[in-house]
Amino acid sequence: MQVNSVLKKRIISALVLIPTTLFLIIKGGIFFNLLLVVIALLLMSEFINILLKTDNIDLLPKYSPYLVLYCALPIASFISLRALPSGIEIIIYLCLLVWLTDIAAYFVGKSIGGPKLAPKISPNKTISGALGALLIVSVFSFAAYFFTNKTISLYSFVIIAIFISVFSQIGDLVESYFKRKFGVKDSGNLIPGHGGLFDRLDGLLIAAIVGYLVFGVFNQNHF
Repeated sequence: MQVNSVLKKRIISALVLIPTTLFLIIKGGIFFNLLLVVIALLLMSEFINILLKTDNIDLLPKYSPYLVLYCALPIASFISLRALPSGIEIIIYLCLLVWLTDIAAYFVGKSIGGPKLAPKISPNKTISGALGALLIVSVFSFAAYFFTNKTISLYSFVIIAIFISVFSQIGDLVESYFKRKFGVKDSGNLIPGHGGLFDRLDGLLIAAIVGYLVFGVFNQNHF
């Protein structure tokens, strides 16, 4: 019964948040930028609350650089990506890669099992799940390539997707490390059934930085 209740909350949250976020990505401008600013403030608030709950607020100066990495840099990356000619498509593509990585890693890991990816950090993650996610992301990016402008090779396009997926999983592990270090299960309870923003955006935050380096700095703007 409790599992069904959590699942119901997750579905309702997704049905509300996904269309709203998609609308703001497409709308762009001040609406999208405000969304990112609010997200950044909420992320910082969650991090500080974790330190407060565990009586570790004195460690805030030590972890301030991580706040910059996990808040300011991804937000700046998203703003820069949205300003590109194909910014909408790139951001949606990044989101799909990260979400597909999460979903595939979970279900492949549950189905196959096997050795743990990082047992001391996140005991539920498996090597099979991580590799399965990379395989499924590869297949997805292979199919997605034929809907792009094809300004780079198919091989390069798939490698970029794998690269982003790897860093998405690294972002997930980094967030798991901090939660385990401070003894908390979730980063917050902002999203019903999902926990906090860090819990939902951990992989996407790192992927945004990598995505900006690939599509912005190196101008691989081929959507």
